[in-house]
Amino acid sequence: MEIEKVLPLQFLKKSPFFGSWNQINYRFQKEEDQLVLCVYPGPYSFDFTPEEQKQYFSFPFSEEGYDQAIVKLNEVYREMQ
Repeated sequence: MEIEKVLPLQFLKKSPFFGSWNQINYRFQKEEDQLVLCVYPGPYSFDFTPEEQKQYFSFPFSEEGYDQAIVKLNEVYREMQ
């Protein structure tokens, strides 16, 4: 099973989106003109996960960048299993 887009890109302009799937947690956030994906292991939340366990990936803040971020998220998910 693959992780899919659940929110429109416009939602990410205003606030970060946090999600999880099995033992992987992730956060999408707009930073300037970039969409930043952070992937980190569970079970703890973003604020309580050590920084060295987080992986960050940047993409253009566009629909194409959002698609690329979803592809990367699924790649990392497969690697972490």
